[in-house]
Amino acid sequence: MKYTLALRVSRRAIGAAALSDESMVFRDGRFLRSNREAAVKAAVRYVAKLVDLTQPKQVVIDGPTTQASTCTQILDALTLMLTSRRLPSRILNAATVVASYGTVARITRIETRRTVEEFWPLLSELKGQIKPYVADAAAAALYAETAEALGLFAPP
Repeated sequence: MKYTLALRVSRRAIGAAALSDESMVFRDGRFLRSNREAAVKAAVRYVAKLVDLTQPKQVVIDGPTTQASTCTQILDALTLMLTSRRLPSRILNAATVVASYGTVARITRIETRRTVEEFWPLLSELKGQIKPYVADAAAAALYAETAEALGLFAPP
């Protein structure tokens, strides 16, 4: 079975969720060190382990792409690692993911998180500050699976 692995990346944390046919088969998250170099290395190690564990068909990453930021360096390093493994990956922005969950133009990440918790009650079992990152990853994963099924993603 092939999975869609989605990551919600920020400069301080990574949330991960893997879906197969809209069923959540994996969820996890990690905080990253505040030191930029350590954060980048830890992010690559963590995501490499997730890829080995889940064997995804694609990886989608929800993360900001602000120039010269820690998050941008993390995204660049993850993209390089995924490319070296010949694994299709896409970087999504928050606006695309959040907008796909509502008919109201101003839906927020918080509203999106509430929606995906209704889809997957297991998300409500997560505790602590990592929970929003994992919920965001789940939202991105469902968006990616739907977009792929509808032919909205160009072939990698």
